[in-house]
Amino acid sequence: MSTQFLNTQLWVLPYLLIYAIGIRLSYEYRHRHPPVFKLSLVAFVILLVNRLLQSWWIWWLGSSLERGKVNSEINTIAKYLGIYIVLSGVVGWVLLLAAFFGWREDQDSGELVSEEELSL
Repeated sequence: MSTQFLNTQLWVLPYLLIYAIGIRLSYEYRHRHPPVFKLSLVAFVILLVNRLLQSWWIWWLGSSLERGKVNSEINTIAKYLGIYIVLSGVVGWVLLLAAFFGWREDQDSGELVSEEELSL
């Protein structure tokens, strides 16, 4: 592996570790809260793939500029890939927040209560 790749992509490791821990914790508690498991698993996988794609994009951009690719080609790819990265990141965070705050535990009985039942 080139040292340039390691120097530019080393900052990604903490994110990957956090997302891997999130996936593992979601899987551990899948029987306790199945809807929360599904949403959080999908969210963490989206965020993980998004971060990997973003890392690849930064590496590709640097190597493309070194090889002398045409700026219009890079701009087109960067525009669409940037839009995808931003939108998928937003979807991942919205799903993660929905998983965390969409369900509440009733303090008296320990049962799950949905947001609609809490408002009644």
